[in-house]
Amino acid sequence: MTITKNGKAVTADDFVAGITDAETKKEMTEIFNQLVTPQDAKGASPTFKDGKFTVSTTTLPSLNFPSGEYTISGNTLTIKSDSQTVSFTITSLTSSDLSLTLDSAKNPGFIPAGYEETLQGYGFTITINFIRK
Repeated sequence: MTITKNGKAVTADDFVAGITDAETKKEMTEIFNQLVTPQDAKGASPTFKDGKFTVSTTTLPSLNFPSGEYTISGNTLTIKSDSQTVSFTITSLTSSDLSLTLDSAKNPGFIPAGYEETLQGYGFTITINFIRK
């Protein structure tokens, strides 16, 4: 994930600037570091078939992957799951690779309720890469 503020990339120090409570600053720094650290979902297998989207996993049983419906229009993949709709940009698609990007600016409701003021001006870009083995 890349985090920006007003269109410019930020660091953990930028992200917590202005927070005066030491405990909150520590927690927000940890959250920032978790968000920007690449996660490996090896063993997760997405399936797109007949308008349905599912993810099965053998090595990550503790993760709860949502399933739902999908549509593709141009280079936009939209997944609807549990009354939530998320749109991704398909940045690469080959017979063995799928790369998706999620931009918080294109997904209303991406910022959790109650954090709108705190995260005003921030943008979040998530890149997901699937590789067929």
